[in-house]
Amino acid sequence: MGRIFQAKGASLALSFLAGFTALFMLFGLLSVYSDLLERPFGIRGFVKGLVVAIPVAVATITAYVAASSSRKGCPGTSRRWWWRGWRSWPWGRPPSS
Repeated sequence: MGRIFQAKGASLALSFLAGFTALFMLFGLLSVYSDLLERPFGIRGFVKGLVVAIPVAVATITAYVAASSSRKGCPGTSRRWWWRGWRSWPWGRPPSS
């Protein structure tokens, strides 16, 4: 783990910061969206939760489709390598810690 953080620490920190910022903005926008639904439209309770869940579901589906389509373009990789153990990993045996 130490070698990974020495080699890629800056890019990992930047990726973490970008993910934190994106999630912070997402939940902030969902909070504003929830308030907007409640005041003018009178949507409350469970129904409001279902309506607010729509953008989250769309984001989840988009992330899944993007990840699965990006795996199709990698030669020699299988989408189900984790079922067969480390011997079938596309990049070989994991390094020992």
